[in-house]
Amino acid sequence: MKTKILIITGGTGGHLYPALAIAEAIAKRNVEVIFVTRKNPNDIEIIKRSGFKYYTIPASGFMTKNLRNKILSLFNLFLGTFVFLKIFWTIKPQFLIASGCYVSVVPLIWATIFKIQFYLLEQNVIPGRVVKYFSRYAKEIFLGFPLKRPIRGNTFYSGNPLREQIIEVAQNFNWDTRRLNKKTILILGGSQGTAFLNLVGLNLAAQLPQLHFILLTGKQHYNDLQCQSHIPNCELIDYTHNPEELYQRASVVITRAGAIALSEILVFGLPAIIIPYPFAADNHQEANAQFIAQNKAAVVLKQCAEHELSQFINNIKNILINLLSDEKKLCALSKNALKLANINATDIIVQRIIKSINKQFFNLLCSRR
Repeated sequence: MKTKILIITGGTGGHLYPALAIAEAIAKRNVEVIFVTRKNPNDIEIIKRSGFKYYTIPASGFMTKNLRNKILSLFNLFLGTFVFLKIFWTIKPQFLIASGCYVSVVPLIWATIFKIQFYLLEQNVIPGRVVKYFSRYAKEIFLGFPLKRPIRGNTFYSGNPLREQIIEVAQNFNWDTRRLNKKTILILGGSQGTAFLNLVGLNLAAQLPQLHFILLTGKQHYNDLQCQSHIPNCELIDYTHNPEELYQRASVVITRAGAIALSEILVFGLPAIIIPYPFAADNHQEANAQFIAQNKAAVVLKQCAEHELSQFINNIKNILINLLSDEKKLCALSKNALKLANINATDIIVQRIIKSINKQFFNLLCSRR
């Protein structure tokens, strides 16, 4: 009989893609993987593309000041309980893996009540509220970056799990031998704060015609920017399921400080300018960026106020020009990035989970004799 594992994820790519990396690796070990996610077309599309079976439960964020949204969150929590229990009794999973998003709350409550082993994935330097609350009950919490402050529970610093195709391309990528012939700047806004970096990217492209810019706009901004922008050295892309294709083309990356984007940039050894999203929960992007900067693997620049935008663009333009003209600095950033990269994170996590599964079944067999 196959072991069945439920993977609970959703919300942002930072939660979805690490869960998918684990799912793809663990499914090769004769384990049946089923996803539980929220009722969101983007989340469902990403999971369906990978070919995994999935269920949806109603879920919405709790940390909101809007009364209507608070009531909706409580209603979804109540309704999600019954929906998940039906899924749980249908599948009867032996283990759960949760990526720390708010979709995880109901499944983790029931896993705790039923004493079902579960694992948590924490991507950031500052853990999210779901991970902090449930960490004491988890079998193990896998950390994408070292935590700024310890939390209760059994933590293990593994690095962030990345998808197999990203790892394969990264292992064959040599930025050092290609940088001299390439002056391409990749700008990543992430799932939040894309509008600001879009504006920065367009201004930089207009002011630096000698460089080529790739601007990952986000789906919600793509059509407007395509109509408004006719800058010949600025290539607009709405979204990609294959970021490794863009990393291969880049000389320097300008990015937010989402944990998965940073982890992908590190494994490619790409020099980066990081502009943390200032409104991220618990300011976790700032903490992520500072960890990278303290290890001398990137340049960090804080986002400006709206009235200071022209000065900010001038600052980042000067940083970019100076960086591209400083081979020694570029090489140092690249080497330090590779030192921080955890290219085997997915395998390490899966091996530890499989070892725990085998141990549990061995104990179960012994108890029946």
